[in-house]
Amino acid sequence: SPSLIRHPSHQRKLSLKLKDNNDELEQLRSMLRGYKKKAEELRKKHAVQMRKAIQNSELSSREMISDLRKQASRQRANLEANQEATIKVRRRVFKKEVFVI
Repeated sequence: SPSLIRHPSHQRKLSLKLKDNNDELEQLRSMLRGYKKKAEELRKKHAVQMRKAIQNSELSSREMISDLRKQASRQRANLEANQEATIKVRRRVFKKEVFVI
């Protein structure tokens, strides 16, 4: 009731309670600032980690492609060499057969 609020002792209690509430509010705000700062640090750290992971996977993909190209070119060279060898053997066999006849 209005008469109670005007009473000095009650007003003192109210102002102390208000001060406590304000102090608690400031503590909570401070904690919130801390959490926001920590969240931002984690977000940046995560972004850096993701960038590194993407770069590493792109790098390893390029390396794998390069290795596969080298492997394909070696296989092509081997195949060509085998075909040449096969042709030479066939020529030899053919010449022998021709001479035998």
